[in-house]
Amino acid sequence: MGARWTHLITNGVAAFLVLGVGGGSAVADGGALESGHAATATATATAGTYVGLTPVRILDTRADSGLPYSGMTLGAGATLNVEVTGTNGVPKTGVGAVVLNVTVVGPTESSFLTVFPQGASQPVVSNVNFTAGATLANLVTVPVGAQGGVAIYNHTGSTDVVIDL
Repeated sequence: MGARWTHLITNGVAAFLVLGVGGGSAVADGGALESGHAATATATATAGTYVGLTPVRILDTRADSGLPYSGMTLGAGATLNVEVTGTNGVPKTGVGAVVLNVTVVGPTESSFLTVFPQGASQPVVSNVNFTAGATLANLVTVPVGAQGGVAIYNHTGSTDVVIDL
């Protein structure tokens, strides 16, 4: 089995954690210099090691944010699919899971978000619970779906969402 990657944030520094069986090595982009712009540096790691990566904002649904998914506020019962592999320094293949900082901004009602693998059945758990008007963040570890993405579900009301990888 080849190496599998997951993104991990520790002490404000992001890193890839290589998951998998056996030796071998893999190469991942070294991160991002600013939102949406991948850095040119590369790093090599063997299974079970960390490779540094600069955190990057991959989603902001607030109107005029200028980032992916701008203006796509999540309404009641809405699910938004977010691509995470093959962008922002994340390898296109071999990614097992990602660690995301998921923030709700300006929710209209008390509700919750559930983050789960894109294409999978929605689990009956929540990842971020919030009250109306709150701005609240939570660190979420989630497997990526076969398509390389995650899905975000909002239960009631509407809210904007910001995600940092």
